[in-house]
Amino acid sequence: MQRAHEIANQSLTGRQRQDADTSTRSKQEQEATENGSSPGSGSEPPAERAMVELWEKMSEFYGHRWESQYGQPGGRAYQTWRRGLRGITPKQLAFGLSRCADRGDDWPPPLPTFRRWCQPTPEDLGLPGLEQAYREAVRMAGQHESIRGDWSHPAIYHAATQCGLFELATLTEAKARPLFERAYQIVCRRTLAGEEFAAPIPRALPTRATVVDRTAAKAAVGRLKEILGR
Repeated sequence: MQRAHEIANQSLTGRQRQDADTSTRSKQEQEATENGSSPGSGSEPPAERAMVELWEKMSEFYGHRWESQYGQPGGRAYQTWRRGLRGITPKQLAFGLSRCADRGDDWPPPLPTFRRWCQPTPEDLGLPGLEQAYREAVRMAGQHESIRGDWSHPAIYHAATQCGLFELATLTEAKARPLFERAYQIVCRRTLAGEEFAAPIPRALPTRATVVDRTAAKAAVGRLKEILGR
Protein backbone atom coordinates (compact mmCIF):
# COMPACT_ATOMS: atom_id res chain seq x y z
CA MET A 1 0.00 0.00 0.00
CA GLN A 2 2.85 2.42 0.85
CA ARG A 3 4.35 1.74 -2.58
CA ALA A 4 1.02 2.54 -4.21
CA HIS A 5 0.87 5.92 -2.49
CA GLU A 6 4.42 6.70 -3.62
CA ILE A 7 3.45 5.91 -7.20
CA ALA A 8 0.40 8.19 -6.96
CA ASN A 9 2.48 11.01 -5.49
CA GLN A 10 4.97 10.73 -8.37
CA SER A 11 2.21 10.80 -10.99
CA LEU A 12 1.63 13.09 -13.93
CA THR A 13 0.92 16.23 -11.90
CA GLY A 14 4.58 16.81 -11.02
CA ARG A 15 5.72 17.19 -14.59
CA GLN A 16 2.62 19.21 -15.46
CA ARG A 17 3.51 21.75 -12.76
CA GLN A 18 7.06 22.08 -14.00
CA ASP A 19 5.82 23.01 -17.46
CA ALA A 20 3.52 25.78 -16.18
CA ASP A 21 6.16 28.50 -16.14
CA THR A 22 4.58 31.39 -17.99
CA SER A 23 1.76 33.78 -17.12
CA THR A 24 -0.13 32.79 -20.27
CA ARG A 25 -0.05 29.12 -19.28
CA SER A 26 -1.17 29.98 -15.76
CA LYS A 27 -4.13 31.93 -17.09
CA GLN A 28 -5.11 29.06 -19.35
CA GLU A 29 -4.92 26.61 -16.47
CA GLN A 30 -7.10 28.79 -14.26
CA GLU A 31 -9.72 29.09 -16.99
CA ALA A 32 -9.57 25.36 -17.56
CA THR A 33 -9.96 24.71 -13.84
CA GLU A 34 -13.12 26.79 -13.70
CA ASN A 35 -14.49 25.05 -16.77
CA GLY A 36 -13.54 21.60 -15.52
CA SER A 37 -11.49 20.76 -18.61
CA SER A 38 -7.92 20.38 -19.73
CA PRO A 39 -5.98 23.61 -20.36
CA GLY A 40 -6.87 25.15 -23.70
CA SER A 41 -8.89 22.15 -24.83
CA GLY A 42 -12.52 22.76 -23.88
CA SER A 43 -14.01 19.31 -23.44
CA GLU A 44 -11.20 17.51 -25.26
CA PRO A 45 -9.75 14.23 -23.91
CA PRO A 46 -6.66 14.39 -21.68
CA ALA A 47 -3.39 15.08 -23.47
CA GLU A 48 -1.54 12.09 -24.93
CA ARG A 49 1.28 12.38 -22.41
CA ALA A 50 -1.14 12.49 -19.49
CA MET A 51 -2.93 9.37 -20.74
CA VAL A 52 0.32 7.45 -21.29
CA GLU A 53 1.44 8.31 -17.78
CA LEU A 54 -1.96 7.26 -16.41
CA TRP A 55 -1.64 3.94 -18.27
CA GLU A 56 1.83 3.37 -16.83
CA LYS A 57 0.69 4.05 -13.28
CA MET A 58 -2.32 1.77 -13.65
CA SER A 59 0.02 -0.96 -14.91
CA GLU A 60 2.20 -0.47 -11.84
CA PHE A 61 -0.83 -0.60 -9.55
CA TYR A 62 -2.53 -3.66 -11.03
CA GLY A 63 0.14 -5.46 -13.05
CA HIS A 64 -1.05 -8.12 -15.50
CA ARG A 65 -4.67 -7.60 -14.45
CA TRP A 66 -4.61 -4.13 -16.03
CA GLU A 67 -2.62 -5.14 -19.08
CA SER A 68 -4.69 -8.24 -19.83
CA GLN A 69 -7.94 -6.28 -19.51
CA TYR A 70 -7.00 -3.01 -21.21
CA GLY A 71 -3.88 -3.69 -23.23
CA GLN A 72 -1.16 -1.24 -24.19
CA PRO A 73 -1.30 2.53 -24.86
CA GLY A 74 -2.74 3.28 -28.28
CA GLY A 75 -5.02 0.25 -28.37
CA ARG A 76 -8.80 0.18 -28.59
CA ALA A 77 -9.34 0.16 -24.81
CA TYR A 78 -6.85 3.01 -24.45
CA GLN A 79 -8.78 5.14 -26.95
CA THR A 80 -12.05 4.31 -25.21
CA TRP A 81 -10.65 5.47 -21.89
CA ARG A 82 -9.26 8.62 -23.42
CA ARG A 83 -12.63 9.54 -24.90
CA GLY A 84 -14.37 8.58 -21.66
CA LEU A 85 -12.17 10.94 -19.65
CA ARG A 86 -13.11 14.04 -21.63
CA GLY A 87 -13.01 17.15 -19.45
CA ILE A 88 -10.91 15.52 -16.72
CA THR A 89 -7.80 17.55 -15.83
CA PRO A 90 -4.37 16.13 -14.96
CA LYS A 91 -4.98 17.13 -11.34
CA GLN A 92 -8.20 15.14 -11.34
CA LEU A 93 -6.47 12.14 -12.92
CA ALA A 94 -3.94 12.25 -10.10
CA PHE A 95 -6.78 12.36 -7.58
CA GLY A 96 -8.30 9.29 -9.23
CA LEU A 97 -4.96 7.51 -8.91
CA SER A 98 -4.86 8.39 -5.22
CA ARG A 99 -8.29 6.83 -4.82
CA CYS A 100 -6.96 3.64 -6.39
CA ALA A 101 -4.06 3.66 -3.94
CA ASP A 102 -6.31 4.27 -0.94
CA ARG A 103 -8.66 1.43 -1.83
CA GLY A 104 -5.98 -1.13 -2.57
CA ASP A 105 -8.27 -3.27 -4.73
CA ASP A 106 -6.83 -6.25 -6.55
CA TRP A 107 -8.65 -5.46 -9.77
CA PRO A 108 -8.67 -2.12 -11.63
CA PRO A 109 -11.85 -0.05 -11.70
CA PRO A 110 -14.00 0.18 -14.83
CA LEU A 111 -13.93 3.46 -16.72
CA PRO A 112 -17.17 5.00 -15.27
CA THR A 113 -15.99 4.27 -11.72
CA PHE A 114 -12.55 5.76 -12.30
CA ARG A 115 -14.10 8.89 -13.80
CA ARG A 116 -16.18 9.33 -10.64
CA TRP A 117 -13.08 8.85 -8.51
CA CYS A 118 -11.41 11.68 -10.44
CA GLN A 119 -14.09 14.14 -9.29
CA PRO A 120 -13.69 14.70 -5.54
CA THR A 121 -16.56 15.81 -3.35
CA PRO A 122 -16.14 18.95 -1.22
CA GLU A 123 -15.67 16.68 1.81
CA ASP A 124 -12.77 14.92 0.06
CA LEU A 125 -11.01 18.27 -0.16
CA GLY A 126 -11.68 19.17 3.47
CA LEU A 127 -14.48 21.60 2.55
CA PRO A 128 -18.02 21.73 3.94
CA GLY A 129 -20.55 19.61 2.07
CA LEU A 130 -22.71 21.23 -0.59
CA GLU A 131 -25.91 21.23 1.47
CA GLN A 132 -24.22 22.77 4.50
CA ALA A 133 -22.46 25.36 2.33
CA TYR A 134 -25.65 26.36 0.50
CA ARG A 135 -27.71 26.76 3.69
CA GLU A 136 -25.02 28.89 5.29
CA ALA A 137 -24.67 31.06 2.19
CA VAL A 138 -28.41 31.74 2.06
CA ARG A 139 -28.57 32.47 5.79
CA MET A 140 -25.62 34.85 5.68
CA ALA A 141 -26.87 36.58 2.53
CA GLY A 142 -30.21 37.29 4.20
CA GLN A 143 -28.58 39.13 7.10
CA HIS A 144 -27.72 42.80 7.07
CA GLU A 145 -24.01 43.40 6.61
CA SER A 146 -23.74 45.13 9.99
CA ILE A 147 -24.90 42.00 11.87
CA ARG A 148 -23.57 39.31 9.53
CA GLY A 149 -21.49 36.83 11.49
CA ASP A 150 -18.33 34.97 10.59
CA TRP A 151 -18.34 32.52 7.69
CA SER A 152 -17.48 28.96 8.75
CA HIS A 153 -15.14 28.50 5.76
CA PRO A 154 -13.64 30.92 3.19
CA ALA A 155 -14.76 28.63 0.35
CA ILE A 156 -18.42 29.24 1.18
CA TYR A 157 -17.89 33.00 1.26
CA HIS A 158 -16.11 33.05 -2.10
CA ALA A 159 -18.75 30.86 -3.76
CA ALA A 160 -21.53 33.03 -2.32
CA THR A 161 -19.97 36.28 -3.52
CA GLN A 162 -19.36 34.78 -6.96
CA CYS A 163 -23.03 34.06 -7.51
CA GLY A 164 -24.12 37.21 -5.63
CA LEU A 165 -25.34 37.73 -2.06
CA PHE A 166 -28.34 39.72 -3.30
CA GLU A 167 -29.34 36.89 -5.62
CA LEU A 168 -29.00 34.32 -2.85
CA ALA A 169 -31.16 36.43 -0.56
CA THR A 170 -33.91 37.22 -3.04
CA LEU A 171 -34.18 34.40 -5.58
CA THR A 172 -36.19 31.26 -4.99
CA GLU A 173 -34.24 28.12 -4.11
CA ALA A 174 -35.04 26.66 -7.52
CA LYS A 175 -33.09 29.53 -9.10
CA ALA A 176 -30.51 30.32 -6.41
CA ARG A 177 -29.32 26.79 -5.70
CA PRO A 178 -28.03 26.01 -9.24
CA LEU A 179 -26.11 29.30 -9.20
CA PHE A 180 -24.46 28.44 -5.91
CA GLU A 181 -23.75 24.83 -6.88
CA ARG A 182 -21.95 26.00 -10.01
CA ALA A 183 -19.91 28.55 -8.05
CA TYR A 184 -19.07 26.01 -5.34
CA GLN A 185 -17.97 23.45 -7.93
CA ILE A 186 -15.56 26.03 -9.34
CA VAL A 187 -14.20 26.71 -5.85
CA CYS A 188 -13.71 22.96 -5.34
CA ARG A 189 -11.81 22.63 -8.64
CA ARG A 190 -9.60 25.56 -7.76
CA THR A 191 -8.96 24.03 -4.33
CA LEU A 192 -7.94 20.76 -5.99
CA ALA A 193 -5.58 22.77 -8.21
CA GLY A 194 -3.84 24.05 -5.06
CA GLU A 195 -5.43 27.48 -4.66
CA GLU A 196 -6.10 28.75 -1.16
CA PHE A 197 -8.91 31.16 -0.34
CA ALA A 198 -8.45 33.94 2.18
CA ALA A 199 -11.05 34.48 4.86
CA PRO A 200 -13.17 37.62 4.47
CA ILE A 201 -11.95 40.62 6.44
CA PRO A 202 -14.44 41.38 9.23
CA ARG A 203 -15.88 44.87 9.49
CA ALA A 204 -13.85 46.96 11.91
CA LEU A 205 -15.59 48.14 15.06
CA PRO A 206 -15.25 51.82 16.08
CA THR A 207 -12.26 52.41 18.35
CA ARG A 208 -14.37 54.46 20.74
CA ALA A 209 -17.95 55.54 21.18
CA THR A 210 -18.86 59.20 20.82
CA VAL A 211 -21.13 60.46 23.65
CA VAL A 212 -23.27 63.47 22.77
CA ASP A 213 -24.15 65.94 25.49
CA ARG A 214 -27.79 66.94 24.87
CA THR A 215 -27.45 70.30 26.62
CA ALA A 216 -24.40 71.26 24.57
CA ALA A 217 -26.12 70.07 21.41
CA LYS A 218 -29.18 72.25 22.08
CA ALA A 219 -26.95 75.22 22.76
CA ALA A 220 -25.11 74.69 19.48
CA VAL A 221 -28.41 74.51 17.59
CA GLY A 222 -29.54 77.75 19.28
CA ARG A 223 -26.38 79.56 18.23
CA LEU A 224 -26.79 78.31 14.69
CA LYS A 225 -30.36 79.68 14.60
CA GLU A 226 -29.15 83.06 15.83
CA ILE A 227 -26.52 83.17 13.09
CA LEU A 228 -29.12 82.34 10.45
CA GLY A 229 -31.51 84.91 11.88
CA ARG A 230 -34.24 82.41 12.82
